[in-house]
Amino acid sequence: MSSTATPGWFHGKPDKNAQNFLKEVDRYIILSDLKTEAAKVIVFSTLLSAGSIADLWWTKLDSSKKTTWADVQKEFASRWPVITIAEKTGLNYQREILALCLDKEELGMQVVVAGVPTWVHLQFHAWVQQLISEAGMNATAGLVYQVRENLPMVIKELTTPGVTEWTKFLEEIKGLDMNKLREKAEAGRKKREVEKAQNARLDSKVCRQMQSKSYTCNSNAAILEQHSQESQCRTPQPIHLPMQCLAYATYPEHQRPDHQHDNANHSHQKRKRYCAAESTTSCISQTQPRASLYMKNNLSSGSRSMGKTVESMKTHSSLSGWAAQ
Repeated sequence: MSSTATPGWFHGKPDKNAQNFLKEVDRYIILSDLKTEAAKVIVFSTLLSAGSIADLWWTKLDSSKKTTWADVQKEFASRWPVITIAEKTGLNYQREILALCLDKEELGMQVVVAGVPTWVHLQFHAWVQQLISEAGMNATAGLVYQVRENLPMVIKELTTPGVTEWTKFLEEIKGLDMNKLREKAEAGRKKREVEKAQNARLDSKVCRQMQSKSYTCNSNAAILEQHSQESQCRTPQPIHLPMQCLAYATYPEHQRPDHQHDNANHSHQKRKRYCAAESTTSCISQTQPRASLYMKNNLSSGSRSMGKTVESMKTHSSLSGWAAQ
C-alpha cells in the first residue's frame, strides 16, 4: 500500500479534467486493495482540497449519497460531467489523408519516432494505415489514386499505377527496395541541385542587365532634370549700351542738345548722326535675345519704353552732335 502513488488534490476548477481525478482515485483503490465501501469513500473525501469548490460541494452533499463508492461516483459525474469528445467525421479523415505527403528531399533518409529509428516512407505508411483504420477502409477506398498522385516521382516509379485498394498500396509502400529507392532519390537530388545552380546564374545575369538598364535610364533622367533646372534658373543678362546712348534717352525731347546747335553745321551733324545710329544698332544686335524684355522692365522709369528709345536714338537729328561733345 505504501508503494502506491497517491492521487493529487482535486479543486474542481473548470480548466481541469475531473474525470481524470476520478480515474486516479479508482486506480488507487484497486491497487491499495480497499474492500469496504466506507474506506473507499473516506479516501475520496480526503483528496478534496480544503476550501475549494469540490470541498464545498462535498460538504453540502446529502449524507445518504455518501454511503457507497458507486453513489459517490454517480454524484461526482453529475456535478462534473464527462467532456464530450468531438469525433472526426468522414470528411475530416479524407482531408487528413489527402494532406499526407512525402518530401522528395527526405526520401531514403531515416527519422526517429518515439526513440526508434525508421525510414521516412515507412513512417508515411504508418500514418496512412492509422487514418484509414479509424475512418474505415471502405469509406476511403476512393482516395488511393489521389494519395499516390501526391507522392514523389521516385515512389510512383517503384509502385504499380492504377491501384485502387489500400491493402495492396500499403504493401507496396512497405516493401520498397531500399537500394533502388536511395539510388533514385540521390540522383534526383543531384539533378535538382544542378538545375538550381543554373537558375541562380540565369537570375543573376538577368538582374545585372536590369540594373544596367535602370542605371542608364536614371542617368538620362538626371541629365534632363539638370537641363530643365538650368533653363528655369537662367536669368536674363543686362544690356550694356554706351553711356551716351542711355544718357541721351533720359533727356526730354525739348532739352536735348540738338536744339542748341546752328543750322550751319547741318551737313556735318547729319554725317555724325548716321555714324552714331550705326553704332547703336550694332550694340543692340550683339546683346542676348532677352535684351528687349530686360530693357522694357528696367528702362520703363523714363518717358517711354526701350523700343521707342532705340527708335528715337536712330531717328533724332542731334544724337551725333551731342555724342561728339
